[in-house]
Amino acid sequence: MSAASCKNEKLTPFSLRSSQVIVECIPSAILQTVFFLKSGSSSALFTAFASAITTGYTMTSLSYDFDTSPEKRRSNGSFYGYIPDKTKDRLMAFLCLFMASCTHTTWRVFSSSLLIMVDWRYLVGYLGTEIALFLAYKTWVGDLQYWIPLSGPAGFIFSLIWRW
Repeated sequence: MSAASCKNEKLTPFSLRSSQVIVECIPSAILQTVFFLKSGSSSALFTAFASAITTGYTMTSLSYDFDTSPEKRRSNGSFYGYIPDKTKDRLMAFLCLFMASCTHTTWRVFSSSLLIMVDWRYLVGYLGTEIALFLAYKTWVGDLQYWIPLSGPAGFIFSLIWRW
């Protein structure tokens, strides 16, 4: 990819890895878990766990890369820097982040699969409520307005769409 085709090259790896998780790994894990719960196929369970591990590793590496960036630590040291500087401590932090992310992903996938098996509308209602609560919280604390310098109704509508 050339610099001319991408204005912000630092955002590109983040966007590509995030979209892989959102579009591929998580839906695949949910479908394979539903298939496992209905059929008992061990290969479906293996595939679901592989997707959860891929999601965990991807999100951990994104967090790690953002936090250990010297540029980000220099510009906002009070926010970045939860990963220690020593190599052994960095490895431990990475492993803890990885395990937490994998565990969280596995339980979210499993609970989503159970909701789908009962009635898919329960999952839609649950996710809709979660997103609505998130947007209400962001509005309440005054953090809904996104980075685009729009004000008034246009800024509010854009922020809702972008944060969705």
